[in-house]
Amino acid sequence: MAHGGIKLVKYSLFLFNLVFVIAGVGLIALGITTNSHIHQFEDVVNLSMYSLPSKIFIAVGIVMFIIAFFGCCGSVKENHSMVMTYSVLVGLILVVQMGAAVAAYYKSDDLAEILQTELFKSMQKYGDNTAEGNATMKFWDTIQHDLHCCGTYDFKDWFKTDILAPFRTIPDSCCITDFKDCARAIHDTTTSEAASKIIYIEGCAKMGVESINIGRGATVGIVMSVIELLAVVAGCLLARNIRYSYETV
Repeated sequence: MAHGGIKLVKYSLFLFNLVFVIAGVGLIALGITTNSHIHQFEDVVNLSMYSLPSKIFIAVGIVMFIIAFFGCCGSVKENHSMVMTYSVLVGLILVVQMGAAVAAYYKSDDLAEILQTELFKSMQKYGDNTAEGNATMKFWDTIQHDLHCCGTYDFKDWFKTDILAPFRTIPDSCCITDFKDCARAIHDTTTSEAASKIIYIEGCAKMGVESINIGRGATVGIVMSVIELLAVVAGCLLARNIRYSYETV
């Protein structure tokens, strides 16, 4: 390959490394955000299996900084060993990342069903005069307030529970504004339109799936895998031509 061709491959490698640094930050941020939303539900739902792909994305984001170092140094110095190390590492990351992306897509299909089942089950313990009942109350009040939701499927789920006095109606944590007994005016015959002026009416299962959104991480992972594949090709081309230039000197 002519000197100009090698130069083009080197610049391409620099561009890929810049993308890696930016994408690495993005993957770390995405993984941390997803894990924090998963953590919100851990008191009543075991979602540990759903946190694995996001943890892998965090690890991949960190490793990408190291990979970028090998790529930059290897291309600047035209060091065959460093460029080959770069290509191998990117190839390994590509495989791991694709595996995490596929797992994330697979897990996202049944996340809604699990949240709906476990959240509705936990609602029955709200207000119980037990340690578990108090923990459940704290969980629901936090989730409904933070995610702007009410109930599992919708706000009327609260009328299907056997929660104890003084919680015979919808909890105040469903209210749009924070003041005591604000939801007392809501009954099981209240329409969604009328209720929406006082409380949040969307179910927490739906809002939970949207906040966790593990499918988003999978999409980012697949897009990054395409870029990484191009980086592997560029790295191998550069390594081959560096070696060829040494052999012809």
